[in-house]
Amino acid sequence: MENVKGMLSYAKGEFRKQIEAAFQEIGYRTDFTQVLAADYGVPQLRHRILFMGTRDDDIELSFPAPTHGDQVNGLKPYVTVAEAIGDLPLMGENYTTAQRKYASAPEGLYQVYCRSGAPTKVTLHVSRPLSNQAGSLAAHIGQGQGLRAVPVEFLPERFTRMRTISNGQLRRDCTTLYHRLDPDKPSYTITCNYKNVASGPFLHPYEDRAISHREAARFMSFPDRYQFLGASFPRQIGNAVPPLLAKAIGSHLLKLLKSGSTDESYRRVA
Repeated sequence: MENVKGMLSYAKGEFRKQIEAAFQEIGYRTDFTQVLAADYGVPQLRHRILFMGTRDDDIELSFPAPTHGDQVNGLKPYVTVAEAIGDLPLMGENYTTAQRKYASAPEGLYQVYCRSGAPTKVTLHVSRPLSNQAGSLAAHIGQGQGLRAVPVEFLPERFTRMRTISNGQLRRDCTTLYHRLDPDKPSYTITCNYKNVASGPFLHPYEDRAISHREAARFMSFPDRYQFLGASFPRQIGNAVPPLLAKAIGSHLLKLLKSGSTDESYRRVA
């Protein structure tokens, strides 16, 4: 079971306690941990809580070890924004073309992974121009910066009020609104609101626009062969479990099941 990490602290952890009690009532032994998607090769700083349960007394519950990090203990470096989307074309003022040529051949293992089995052209790589207000703010925001980088005289009144503290000065923290992604770091959490730069850190690192559906999918670790259907692309992408994180969890679960099974036929299949 996967959910947002706020479940650990909301109502003093009451939700977590209820979940554990409910599973215990039907015979499950459970454990939980916090996971960071970037630790498993996903180019995104997505924190989630993971529950695991079993009714098999022979299985010792554990969670997959990180494969990526700060290169300490032999871990691979985190996959960055540039490594994730560097081969996708810039848009200029053309926001709506349904299919586009890739900007380059795949560079690096992550782009090779994303392009495996994909069409010859990029799909779902569409966006829209910023509103006048968003555009005027974005002009002052550099890579890795957010609303706090905008000079006070250019801030809308409501943001001035939000950022004023007791001594009359403006706060210098507390928001990732209008945040422009840093190409040298993983992205922040992709939500179903990624088309709205006013709602979070979704400004493209090089262009004054929100990230595209395909760029958001790349940050979630969906290969380019994935096509999203219907009218709810952002919800399908932003609310998903990143495939590479799901793969790490699933592979670890198979190992646990295999180690705890006494059924030789199952061992051979697993």
